[in-house]
Amino acid sequence: MDMELPNLPDWLFNLSFITIMPMVCLPFLALGLYIRFKTRIFIFCYKHSKEGSYTRNFFEKFKDDDEFQESVITRAMAADTIYMLAEALLFNIIVDKEFGDELLTRIVSCIFIFLILGTGVFLSYESLSRWFAKQKREQKTSV
Repeated sequence: MDMELPNLPDWLFNLSFITIMPMVCLPFLALGLYIRFKTRIFIFCYKHSKEGSYTRNFFEKFKDDDEFQESVITRAMAADTIYMLAEALLFNIIVDKEFGDELLTRIVSCIFIFLILGTGVFLSYESLSRWFAKQKREQKTSV
């Protein structure tokens, strides 16, 4: 391979286990931290929002009103889907400059990447909803 691609750096062909492991593990670690951040961000915002602020009022309504909570989660899911499809469509238009056979492939690849990255804002709302449900269960058992 070195003879066929002479422009590649020499260290690429002399990699040992110690140098390969960080390159393999780092993306998985970053992905795990990213998903953990997405699941905790709204919980953090709720805990650190000031009483009477718009954010706190929104989260309180989200916590207390089950219909509102379901509506927000459904809209988040719809928005994530629309965003993902629009992203695939725009990427196809920018790269291919037309609608072609590759659009379906781009949509499927965007869905795959979208799921690996933990969806959009839906994951954050769903984790907040589950956290509120856990808090309610703990309050009922402690009383």
